[in-house]
Amino acid sequence: MTTEQSGTIDEVVLIVSEALKVLAMAYPPIAPAIPVLNAVITMEARKLKGGLADGSIVPDGRGGFVPASNSRYDPKTGAFL
Repeated sequence: MTTEQSGTIDEVVLIVSEALKVLAMAYPPIAPAIPVLNAVITMEARKLKGGLADGSIVPDGRGGFVPASNSRYDPKTGAFL
């Protein structure tokens, strides 16, 4: 995983966190759920970064990510079939 990918993931987590704060201000009944949502988002981002670092998750070339075990991904060439 590159530093750029890690920074981008962290940036997205921060943007989503800020958006949730704005949502809580606009719709106060959702405010108690914000810490839980932030924790889940942070946990999933940590898993994504870990998967990218150990090679079990790879970018799909279309802006998403797939498991390296995807039958359409050739780990030898790094290409998708």
